[in-house]
Amino acid sequence: MKDLLKRRAWVPAAVAAVLAGVLTRLILRNGIFTTPDSWAYWEGSISLLQNQRYEWFGGETLYLWPPLYSIYLAICQWIAGPSGVGLIWASTLLAAASCFTWCLYALRLTQQSNLTPQAKVGVGLLACVFICFFVPATTFKLLAQTLSIGLTGLIYWLIIREPSGSSARAYRVHCIVLGCVQALALLTHNAIIAILPGIALALFTYDSYSIRTRLSGIVLNVGISVAPWLAVRIALQQGGSHPVGAGDQFFPVVAYLHQSALTLGQFFFSNANEHRTLSLILGVGFIVTSLVTWQMTRVTDRSAWRSMLLTILSYLSLLALFCWTPVYNPISSRFLWAVPLGVVPVLFVMAHRQAAWLTIALAVLVCTFPAKRTVQFAVRGRLQEQTYSNEYQSSFIIYPRYVLTTKSDPVSKPTWYHVRPPTYPWQKRYRDVNPADRPKWVKLRAGSKDEDKRRQSP
Repeated sequence: MKDLLKRRAWVPAAVAAVLAGVLTRLILRNGIFTTPDSWAYWEGSISLLQNQRYEWFGGETLYLWPPLYSIYLAICQWIAGPSGVGLIWASTLLAAASCFTWCLYALRLTQQSNLTPQAKVGVGLLACVFICFFVPATTFKLLAQTLSIGLTGLIYWLIIREPSGSSARAYRVHCIVLGCVQALALLTHNAIIAILPGIALALFTYDSYSIRTRLSGIVLNVGISVAPWLAVRIALQQGGSHPVGAGDQFFPVVAYLHQSALTLGQFFFSNANEHRTLSLILGVGFIVTSLVTWQMTRVTDRSAWRSMLLTILSYLSLLALFCWTPVYNPISSRFLWAVPLGVVPVLFVMAHRQAAWLTIALAVLVCTFPAKRTVQFAVRGRLQEQTYSNEYQSSFIIYPRYVLTTKSDPVSKPTWYHVRPPTYPWQKRYRDVNPADRPKWVKLRAGSKDEDKRRQSP
């Protein structure tokens, strides 16, 4: 087993990925939740698939979101069909891929630690267990972050992986490879821009290379990652998607800090209102423990220290991003998924250095709730009526039988329900839509079964 984890870490990572994929598929078997963003991704993917254009239905360019996630959905639906089933399988594959990349990161982190060989096996597998149960909870909704979080795991793996050589060329190649992954992540979601400062500083900490080599590698890294993103933004006229300006934030800084601590606690306990105080205490404890661990690893474990450095700087950059752009969401959930995925494996390593019982206690604390939640949702299929907001009320569920198409006379099957996507105020077609159709629920198109129904169960 020790040799297996050292030479073939992909094997346990693949096992965890398969399990995460199975759990995710069971969770989504009755349908997948959405937000207004989700419908844009779906419309964009169908437009790419059927019209070879990245746009909302009606011809308006999708200027708010990069196109890579919609491209991925288009590929999956080209294979599985433009239906809820295709979206569910697309999300399932992303859950498995995300689990795989984060497990590779966790296993490499433990292998590069100074634990005993036997301890490395136990700590690495514990980290994989946590990741395996945590990742399916990131796939309840059709969101671009389900793709970017997997790419983020690959970034973490590359950050702690030493360049394959001591020459300046080896370092620059490492920076280039990392930059290519960053470019893909940026083309998935704009918020990935927040991780770039942390990556640059982490790359600079490889002090076995000269300052000139490190600076040139960082310049290459930033250029390769940002240039495609800027080119796509210009081509799709996305320059005004998120205007930048001081004082444009939706919440004060103190509120963002409170949201962050509460969310981190809810990852490990509960998001029920009656448990908010305890979740907040757990979140604050997690933050304090992470900061202390970061300082402890500065000398003893450079890989873990770089990982913590990347996490902390990425969060601070994200906080600055929220304070300088009008983001219509709190800092919670999807924006913070990388924090526990990046930090928990480090905490396992540091806990085991102190005492084995401390590792077991930590595993119980961080794994129990994610495991319970994921297994419960997998058993029953996580499907229930959901209110996205008071303004945009809807079930916001894409059922497996839902089909979306740009064709005016689509081919129909007895089990299909052709739907018309909701319309929102930021879309040009909003003024042309009957007020009764804005955007309370998804309507079935003419020709579908029970076309007058406003909601359709699977």
